Amino acid sequence: YPDMLPEEAISDKQRETNGHIDRKLSFPVEDLYPDGQQAGQVGQEVYGAGAAFIFATRAFHHVEGAPFRLYCNHFIRASERSGDRALSITLDG
Repeated sequence: YPDMLPEEAISDKQRETNGHIDRKLSFPVEDLYPDGQQAGQVGQEVYGAGAAFIFATRAFHHVEGAPFRLYCNHFIRASERSGDRALSITLDG
């Protein structure tokens, strides 16, 4: 989200046919590079803007028989009740 990144973290040039970045719009930038290149060399991706809502709706999990909900900020691949007061989870990512 360009409105949350420092100015120097976002590329000031986008690929010729792909558009531009408007820092006031809270749409994700495309692409992100692990090697330190500036983000947003392609532009902004409107189709990816719903990702934050998807992550938020999948952060809380019902635990059968428990008086609480489990919060996890990573996707849970699997969970298993291994006892009355024990839960084993496998994270994805």
